[in-house]
Amino acid sequence: MKLLNQYGIEIDKSNPPSIVYADTKILKICIHNYAGCGKEWYLSIPDIGIQEKDLKTEDFTEALENAKKIVIKRFAVIREEIEKFTR
Repeated sequence: MKLLNQYGIEIDKSNPPSIVYADTKILKICIHNYAGCGKEWYLSIPDIGIQEKDLKTEDFTEALENAKKIVIKRFAVIREEIEKFTR
């Protein structure tokens, strides 16, 4: 998956900007940090209820891995809810 800056240009993972978007057609995935709050990374995916989730790292590569784990867990919960609905 491509990672893009706020202008839609693919980023260099070794020097990411403060706001990074995943190039996906379904979800708006944003990994970002806040000006004045250090270099800690956060995850926001409003469509699945994730807002400013602290990824607990300043390392971008580690932030991507943490974000992936959070998204996988969230979709597992969503799948469980769908299964309850269809019973």
